[in-house]
Amino acid sequence: MKPPVLILPLICFLLISIYLPTVSAQLSQVDLDVANEESDRTQAELQRLALEHGHLDRRLLEPMDLYIEQLTEMGRFNEAGEVINQAIMITRVSEGLYTQAQYPFLLKKIENFGNGGDWTATRTWMEHLKALLINDRDYSSELAVNAYIQLSEMHLWGVARDSITMQTFHFRQAEQASRLAFNRAAGVWGPTDLRLTTILYKSVLQHHMQAVAIDSIGGTSLGLRGIEGLEFVRSRAEAKLQHYLIGLRYLIDIRQIFLLQDEPDLMAAALAEMYIADWQVLFVKPEAATYSYQRSFNSLAAAGLDSESINRVFHKPAILPLATLVSDWDEAVSAAGTILTPIIVDSGPVNLSFSEWSANFRYVAPAIAISRDRLDRSVLDGPTIFTFRLTGLEEISRWYSGRYKTFISSPIDLQMIKSSMSRSSDALEMEAIVNHMRFRPRLVDGIPQAVDATLDYRVAISP
Repeated sequence: MKPPVLILPLICFLLISIYLPTVSAQLSQVDLDVANEESDRTQAELQRLALEHGHLDRRLLEPMDLYIEQLTEMGRFNEAGEVINQAIMITRVSEGLYTQAQYPFLLKKIENFGNGGDWTATRTWMEHLKALLINDRDYSSELAVNAYIQLSEMHLWGVARDSITMQTFHFRQAEQASRLAFNRAAGVWGPTDLRLTTILYKSVLQHHMQAVAIDSIGGTSLGLRGIEGLEFVRSRAEAKLQHYLIGLRYLIDIRQIFLLQDEPDLMAAALAEMYIADWQVLFVKPEAATYSYQRSFNSLAAAGLDSESINRVFHKPAILPLATLVSDWDEAVSAAGTILTPIIVDSGPVNLSFSEWSANFRYVAPAIAISRDRLDRSVLDGPTIFTFRLTGLEEISRWYSGRYKTFISSPIDLQMIKSSMSRSSDALEMEAIVNHMRFRPRLVDGIPQAVDATLDYRVAISP
């Protein structure tokens, strides 16, 4: 019997169930009282400066920035919007209508409308900022680079929180903004600047996110498979292949940047090869994944690490894709939670955890970080605990979303041992979601191994 068809209307990463419409709900009454006192002091300082220097003096911008932050944290979005508008006016009066100094405040304006739930206005101001950036001819400034990066992230936020019908728009705009951010940054910083690797990896995550969306059922899949300007829809396989190839190219570029430093960073390049292997897992390329995992291990060993240290860091499976690019060995050790003790081979199941960032975009890790900690834990349901087995890179075929699909490094023998679900249909959907997750396998000397695992899965409740 086929399992029920799973419709994933959004595709989500873990970012925001996160940007909440009522940030003040996070604050206790005591914290709210303190926040009000602090904002009152900032407001008083702004009034003093305005009386002393005038309402359009640039010296007001710094305390305005703080005041906007304080109002936003308390959920006072209308008041924050008024201050943002005044700050934008000050930058334009003092530096000109098209000044780059307004970019940070325009981004705050976009974020403020999104926080307030007005996504029509949010999109309008996204397009306004995009037009300013496209017409910006100052190619030596980092302000435009940062604005493009943040605009891309705002569009990913839109994927999670705007209307489902706007997902294709946000995906395409996020991809374009990331591409323009990289082009600008390469011109400002140089083509081998290490900061480019972060921009490239964010783009990699976006392409994976789109590939997941394409695999789902609904308008977003059709929209992303369409070719702009033509009444033509590509097959899922063709559209996913495009995202696979672009992401692979970006990952190879990341590794190459590490090797093109004045002193080639062999360790970082070896870790980048690990991400290339992960990419092959996500797109069901077992031979290529096997090759790259082994190549990464050999390169780490050639860079001076002993096999036990390498095996310790990659002893525990990891949910893919990883949210951040790790290019430093100490950081890799820290990220793995590695303790300096010998590995016990038969130490029982490994414990894993995952928290959704959106009720609409399931089982995918976050592509972007949040500027502030706005993760209200009340939007996460209680734990649902699963046990399963991972069998290295063995191919597994099963029904998913009404189609028979092949996976690698995906759970088998899945059992739900604790549930926060009240309905059996929800439990079946959760099982299908976990079955679709992909993992970096346990690695010993670069060779994928079988392992039993326990997963604590926290479900995001619709905002």
